[in-house]
Amino acid sequence: MKTLKYLSLGVITLILYSCQSDNTKETETAKIEDVDTLDKEQALTDVTNQIAEFPKYSTVIEMLNASGDFTGHNVELIDSSEENVHVRISSEFIKDEAESVMTEQVKRDIVYVTFQAFAQTDLNKITVTSIPIIRSSFNPNLEYDGKLQKSKKETISITRARATEIIEKYLQTKSFQDLYQLDGTLYLPSSKFDKLKYDELNNVFLDMK
Repeated sequence: MKTLKYLSLGVITLILYSCQSDNTKETETAKIEDVDTLDKEQALTDVTNQIAEFPKYSTVIEMLNASGDFTGHNVELIDSSEENVHVRISSEFIKDEAESVMTEQVKRDIVYVTFQAFAQTDLNKITVTSIPIIRSSFNPNLEYDGKLQKSKKETISITRARATEIIEKYLQTKSFQDLYQLDGTLYLPSSKFDKLKYDELNNVFLDMK
């Protein structure tokens, strides 16, 4: 009977030890999983913060290439000197486009690139020339026949200080970064930028001259 009693106690001890061991393993596994989860969350946060950093570029051409708004035939660096960077931009139109539409877009392009440059580069002055390009068709299978419509040409030279006065007047801010808002991990033009480009376009354009 004593032997049976000791045997039973031994079995119970082994079972308890086994359960304790399993619980310990589960605890250790949970700790490891918690660490992995924290590492993943931290990594995701780090990546998000890196992607969400407000974009800054060393040159206007680099900025325009990154945004994809003006590339190829639609942009030309006229003067790269630090004192007076001068860039030509061009939106494209079909040859029978209304004159008023082209005129308005020329102004909008200048406003857009000028304030974009002050937001995303360290330039203190910029000259922007906008000349629409006229094409017979946008068919990609046809040979490109775009021509600069120089009769619609507009050029604006403006300093950062003057541009700051303009956004303060129309938007009550001195920060060019306020022209953008974070959408996911990208900075896109905000409603404030739209106000300059659409609602107050003609007034802003006159103030830039």
